[in-house]
Amino acid sequence: MAGELILPFQMDDATQSAMIHGSDETLDSLTYADAIRTFEAGLGDNMRVSVMK
Repeated sequence: MAGELILPFQMDDATQSAMIHGSDETLDSLTYADAIRTFEAGLGDNMRVSVMK
C-alpha cells in the first residue's frame, strides 16, 4: 500500500465539466440533434456531402 498520496493538478473548466458530467463534445452535439436534422433538411442537393461506408 502506498499510503495517502495527494497530487494537486490543474485542468481547464471544459475538461473538468466533461469529467464530472461524463460527457464530451460528441455527446454534447447530440443535444442539438433535432436542430441539426432540421437544418440539414433545408439544404439543397448541391449542398449535401455523401459519405461512403
